[in-house]
Amino acid sequence: MNAPKPERLLGDYLEALRVRGLAPDTRRGRENAVRAFLARLGKKDLRAATRADVEAHAAALLTEGREASTVRAHLAALRGFYVWAETADAVLVNPCVGVALPKLPDRLPRRVLTAAEVAQVLAQPDAGTGKGARDRALLEVLYTAGLRRAEVVALGVHDLDLSAGLVRVARGKGGRGRVAPLGASAVAALRAYLDARRVWLETVGRSESALWLSPIRPHGPLKKEAAALIVRRCAARAGIGRAGAHAWRHTCATHLLRGGASLAYVQRLLGHRSLKTTQIYTRVEPGEVRAMLQARHPRA
Repeated sequence: MNAPKPERLLGDYLEALRVRGLAPDTRRGRENAVRAFLARLGKKDLRAATRADVEAHAAALLTEGREASTVRAHLAALRGFYVWAETADAVLVNPCVGVALPKLPDRLPRRVLTAAEVAQVLAQPDAGTGKGARDRALLEVLYTAGLRRAEVVALGVHDLDLSAGLVRVARGKGGRGRVAPLGASAVAALRAYLDARRVWLETVGRSESALWLSPIRPHGPLKKEAAALIVRRCAARAGIGRAGAHAWRHTCATHLLRGGASLAYVQRLLGHRSLKTTQIYTRVEPGEVRAMLQARHPRA
C-alpha cells in the first residue's frame, strides 16, 4: 500500500467533519492540531507514527509552555483524526491508543461577576439608541442563556422564539445543538433591539438573517471580535475590570446553582457533554468562605 499523502488525507478528514456538521472553529482547531503533529513528524511516514511519537509531541507542547487543557485538546483532535484514518484504511495502527492525557489543574473559573456587578454592566448601554439596545440585548442573552461567544454571534433572527422565551443554538461546541430559555429581561431587551434592527434594514432596503448587526451602514453582521469588544468595553465602563464573554457564561452557571438550580439543568443549558465539566461551578469561592467565617465563627 502506497503511503497516503498527508495533505490529501487531512483534506478528506476535514470534509468528513464538515459533513458531520462540526462548526468551522472546531474544524479549524482540529486541523491545526493535526498539522502540528505532522510538522513534528517531518519526513517520517504517516503510517509509521508510533505511540512514542505522540507522547514526544505532547511533551514538546508542554515544554513550549502550552497549557494542559490545550495539550489535551491537541491529543483529542489527533486521536479523532487517526480513528477516522483507520476507518478509511489509510493507517493500520492508531498511535494515540494508550497515550495518557496530561492532568488538568483543579481550578475555579477565572472570573464570576456578582449580582451587583451584573447590574452595573447592564446599565452601561444607552437603551435610547439602536446601538445601545443591541449591546444591552447581547449582554442579556449572554447572562440568561449562558451561550458561548461564538454561539451568540452565530444566532439568526429565526433562532429566536420570543413568545415562548426560547433561543435555538443550531450548532454548539462539537456540532451539538440545543434550545435555551431566555429570561423576561432578555426577551424585553431583544424586542427593543429588533425594533431598532428593523429600522436599520429599512433605511438601506435590504434583508439580513444574522441577528446581530453593525449600527453603521450597510448594517452587516457583527463579527466575533466586535462582540467581544462590546462586552469588554461595557465592563470597563462599569469599573469592574476585564470581563469577557466567557465570564458571563461562568456567571450565568454560578448564579443559577446558587439560586437552587439542579446541576443537570445547568449542564443542559450550557451544552456540556459531561456533568464533571459543570461541577466546577458548585465549588465555594474564597470570598464566600471568608464571609461565612465572619458571620458564623465565634472567633471571627
